[in-house]
Amino acid sequence: MVLANAVSHNLWAKSLEEARNPRSGFEITRSAWTLVQIAITCAGIIFAFVGKEIVDIISNGKFTAAASYIPVLFVFALIQTTERPADAIVCAAGRAASASWTRTVMALGSLIALFPTIVLFGIKGVVAICIIEAVAYRLYLRVLASRVRKVPFQDHVAVFGSFAIIAETASVHWVVPPLTIQLALVVTATAMLGVIGRRSISEMISGAHQTMVGRRV
Repeated sequence: MVLANAVSHNLWAKSLEEARNPRSGFEITRSAWTLVQIAITCAGIIFAFVGKEIVDIISNGKFTAAASYIPVLFVFALIQTTERPADAIVCAAGRAASASWTRTVMALGSLIALFPTIVLFGIKGVVAICIIEAVAYRLYLRVLASRVRKVPFQDHVAVFGSFAIIAETASVHWVVPPLTIQLALVVTATAMLGVIGRRSISEMISGAHQTMVGRRV
């Protein structure tokens, strides 16, 4: 979460610059946010796999029951990193006020829906409402931005990561496969994550290499 906030703060000006350029493909925005999504996904998969043990050690066994909900926080964090080009386009086009108003209305609607949801479904219902509201707002941003210009889709890692975290959590808590299969699932998910985000990873390695060469010179 801290990483996402730091990237958002430092990258926002560049994203707005790319949004004002009609020929821009948001390459810088994509490269930076893809790496953030990879980091969040890896953390989410780790907590889905050994979250109970981690919480047990940190809290001395006091909050172990809450461990099953921690991976959901990473899914929520992934959703928050999506549609960054759309967000920049909306702000650059002067429609930030409209987006803020819509988000307020959605938040109020979610708050109203929480009361019956808590009664009927408990904490699981609260989690579902929060995720639905977050996804709905991101989709709204994309629709609003698409009225201004074409919006590139750059959130393949976030989509895959969300499904991977949910699938890993479900397998660990419901199916309870042997340790070897769990490890195989983690390795497979991580490998696929690397394939999906290989372009941004390659750019990061290239940039780091150029920086090191520049320092030597």
